[in-house]
This record gives sequence, structure tokens and C-alpha cells, in this order.
Amino acid sequence: MLESVLRVAVFFIVCVITSVTAQLVTYNQFVNAVTLSSGYGAPSREQYNNLLNRAGNGQITTKRELAMFLANIIHESAGLTAKEEWGPPPAGTYTSNVDRPGKRYHGRGYIQLTYGYNYKAASEALYRDLRLLDNPDQVKTNDAIAWDTSYWFWSVNVHSAPGVQSGNFGTTIMRINGARECGNRPPNTTAARKRIQIYEAVLESFGIAGRSVYCSNPCDCVIPTGSSGGGGGSSCKQTYTVQSGDSFWAIANTYGMTTAQLQALNPEIGNPSAIYPGQLICVRR
Repeated sequence: MLESVLRVAVFFIVCVITSVTAQLVTYNQFVNAVTLSSGYGAPSREQYNNLLNRAGNGQITTKRELAMFLANIIHESAGLTAKEEWGPPPAGTYTSNVDRPGKRYHGRGYIQLTYGYNYKAASEALYRDLRLLDNPDQVKTNDAIAWDTSYWFWSVNVHSAPGVQSGNFGTTIMRINGARECGNRPPNTTAARKRIQIYEAVLESFGIAGRSVYCSNPCDCVIPTGSSGGGGGSSCKQTYTVQSGDSFWAIANTYGMTTAQLQALNPEIGNPSAIYPGQLICVRR
């Protein structure tokens, strides 16, 4: 009984998050984000639908975090054209004690899933079965699953990392490929800076680009945005930075408006009760 209740609760939360995300980005914004940032061709309508419809698996509810996610997978997948590790590597690579006989668990998906134990964990979390462990090729052949596993990785490894919700794009690089692009050894800053360039292009395409900055450490880098991804964009003339203990109602009251008026200035904040410290909210256009 308890398990059934928990499943319903999780399903409801995912549906709410997905409905919020579906309001964030238009198809044209998505196409521009991919083509202008990577130079590759336009993504498909199916990819756009999966970007939005599967987003609940990544806990993403703001335009800024969606831009962070998309910028990284554009970089990882050569503009959403590759869903499998180049090669792929020879048999015997990425082995673990949960592997199925004859199956290989090299990188697949937009954020490449590797090792049998990760296929197993993703499969159990997303589908409550072992379908990805039994048939790992689904991660590259089924576009919805490619998005699911990428969002799962984001939810588990990136979404709640310190700094991500306050706009530190460098933290996302650290969490995804920090061993190669960050750290104490000479980092591959060329790749990290390429991610930042893509992110800035995605922000521009999403209509929330702020001023350009140069980060001496690309793995600790906050790119200012026109809004936090809640709304307002570059047309917002005055923003307010949410402080600890703030409520949407209190902010509206401070600026002499109703919560409905404040939400009209920030139409893409789907859940006003979920605002967080460091978030920028438009208070005047």
C-alpha cells in the first residue's frame, strides 16, 4: 500500500514538473539553441517533444537550468546528432559484476551512460525494471530513453550540486566531466570553454542572455542572465534577488503589486512557492 502511494506521489511530482517545463521553451527557441551554438542541423520535433516531456526526470523547472542542461548535452552529443560513444571501445571496456552475458555497457545517450551498474540504476529509477541492463542498445535507439537517461544523470549528479541553482554553470561542467576538464591536473580548458560558449548561445536563443563575462576558471563560472529562467528575460528593467525566507507574496507586497501581477511579470515561474535564494525575479518591465 505504502509503495503504491509513493509511486502515485512520484508520478504526480514528475507530471507537475513536466507541465511547468513545457511552458519554458518554444520549438523555434530550441532549434535556434542547437543550430546557432553548434553549427549542426536543426533537431527534430520528436527531440523537442522529448526535451520537454521527459524533463520531470531531471527535476528542471526553470529556463536557466534547462539552458544549462541543453548546453551540456549539445556539447556531449555533437549537436544532438550522436547517441553513442565514438568507436565504440573494444569488448572488455566498462565491465562490472552486474553485466548481462554478451552485452556491452559503453557510452550511450545524450549524456553518455557507461558501466552496467549505471544502466541498472537508471533503469530501476526510471522504469522500475532492468530493461536497460537487459538491452542497453535502447539508450541509443530510442530517443525518449536517450533523454530519460540524460535527465536521470542530471537529477542524480548535477541538479542539487552546490551552485547550480544559483547559476554556476561551471559546477555543471565539474559534475559531468570534471576529471578531464577541471581539477588539480592541467585541465582541458578548451573543452570547458567550448561548453561555456554553447551555454551563452543557448541563453541568447532562450531570450535570457545577460552580459558576457570571462571566467578565469571555467569550472567555477557564473554567466549573468536577464532572469533566472523564471521570466522577464532581457526586457526586464528591474530584478530582485530572492533572499532566504522570502516568499512570492512578500516580494509582490514589497513592490506594491499582487501575486498575480508579479507572476504576470514572470510567466514561466510555474510554482511561485518553489522560489529559492539567489533566484532573480523580474519586478519591473
